[in-house]
Amino acid sequence: MVEHLLETYVDLTGLQPSVTFNPIISERSGPALEFLRLTLARLGYVASDMTLQREIERYRDGRLRRRKSIVEGEAPPGPLPKRPRGRPRAKV
Repeated sequence: MVEHLLETYVDLTGLQPSVTFNPIISERSGPALEFLRLTLARLGYVASDMTLQREIERYRDGRLRRRKSIVEGEAPPGPLPKRPRGRPRAKV
């Protein structure tokens, strides 16, 4: 859900989401963090600033990896192959 909200943030602002940390007052801030805080609260969810920062960093890393793989001509990462279900069959 947070990834979709961050996509919306990028579409609306045209900016990559980021977070800044002020070590003097131990506070995280930034427009993307504020957007997530307000939107999630409006939807009835609560998340710590640390969790939201981690999600923003994960989103940025994944976006950069996808862009790099497309530029280099590789296929973008897709879903993992499904594991076989049931018990493994004995080979005879």
